[in-house]
Amino acid sequence: MSTFVHGPADGRTLALRRAPALLRVVVDEDGTVDALDQLEDEPRPGERVHVYVRVKSPAHVCSSDRGCFEVAEYEHVPDVDGEQLRATSAWREWCTRG
Repeated sequence: MSTFVHGPADGRTLALRRAPALLRVVVDEDGTVDALDQLEDEPRPGERVHVYVRVKSPAHVCSSDRGCFEVAEYEHVPDVDGEQLRATSAWREWCTRG
């Protein structure tokens, strides 16, 4: 389970299949938080996009009843407007600018 510090996902824990260095987190109108950790994940209409950076190296954990997932810690990057990175192409370009 990956944990989140600061921002709209503060204190949340999510089961991620991948733990990339940079991660888009979305929050819908009901306050439900999700991470766009899969390469094909895209924000849905009504979801606000926020950017997080991994601050602790991930660990890969598998269990017989829950499958495999990554354990990492992410911190919110408040000075990045996630809505500008809503499109996957913009997100990927921004991530590779390094």
